[in-house]
Amino acid sequence: MVDDNPNRAVSERRLSSGGWNVDTATSPGDYVDYLRENSESELMRRTVAARLRDRDVSRHRAVLDVGCGVGTHVRLLADAVHSHASVLGVDRSGTMLQAAREHGGERTRFVRADAHALPFAAASFDLVWVERTLVHLADPLRALREVHRVLAEQGRALITEGDYAGALLDAPDEELWRLLKSRWVGRLTNPALGRTLPRLLSEAGFPCVELFPELRTLAGVQWVQRAFGLHRRSQELIEQGLATEARVEAFWAELERRDHAGCFFMAIPFLVANASAS
Repeated sequence: MVDDNPNRAVSERRLSSGGWNVDTATSPGDYVDYLRENSESELMRRTVAARLRDRDVSRHRAVLDVGCGVGTHVRLLADAVHSHASVLGVDRSGTMLQAAREHGGERTRFVRADAHALPFAAASFDLVWVERTLVHLADPLRALREVHRVLAEQGRALITEGDYAGALLDAPDEELWRLLKSRWVGRLTNPALGRTLPRLLSEAGFPCVELFPELRTLAGVQWVQRAFGLHRRSQELIEQGLATEARVEAFWAELERRDHAGCFFMAIPFLVANASAS
C-alpha cells in the first residue's frame, strides 16, 4: 500500500485499526486510480521485477501478498514464481479487492483479511510479500508475527517499507518544507517504519534477515502534490497563519521551475528485508 492519500476525503478518515479507510471515502475510486497509477508505473514495475529476479523467487509455489491493494504485485509475483504456484493477495479494503479482481490472472486469488489476524493456518506459504503496508497499521509487530506464523519452515518474507520521516527534498525554503513535511508524515500511522524494520523483524521471530537499502526518487512536483497532499497542507499553513500565501506560492513556483528545468529532486529512503522463517 502507499503513502499519503491524494483524496482529502479519504485521508481524513482512518480505520479503527489504523490506516486509511478507503471503503468509506467520498470517492474511493480516486484512491484506487492513484494507487494503480503509482504501483503500475514503469519505474515501479521495473523496481519490483528486478527485486524478484535478484532474490530468485522462481521456486516458490505458495505465495501471499499482505496488503495487496489493487493487485499489481500479485500479478508480478505470479509471473515470477513457479509456473504451478498459486498467488493469494489479501487486503482489508473491499474497494481495493474489487479493483484487484478486475485485472486478476488465472493463478491469482484475492481474499479480504486484516494483516493483524491472517485467516490462514501456520506454515501455509513459502513466500510472503509485504510492500508499503506496515506503515499504515496500528500494530506492525503483530502483523509481522502473523507473517512469521504463516510461513513454512524454509519460507521467507520479502518486506519493503519506507522511512517517510527521512524524506529528502531540495527545497527552496527549508523552514517551510519542515512545516509541510511534519504535517504530511504526521498523518501516517508509522512514518519512520523503514528505520525500525530490522528491530521489528527480530522481535517478530525472524532469525536471519538480509537488508537492502533503496532510495526512491519521485517523478515531479504535480505527482508529489497529489501523492502526499502537500498542496492541501500548504493551504492549512496559510489558514493557520504559519505561512503567507506569497511565501507558499513562491515555494511551489520555484519547485515547478526546477521540475521544468529537469533539476527537481525529492526522494524517500526505503528498506528491503529478505527475512527467513528459520
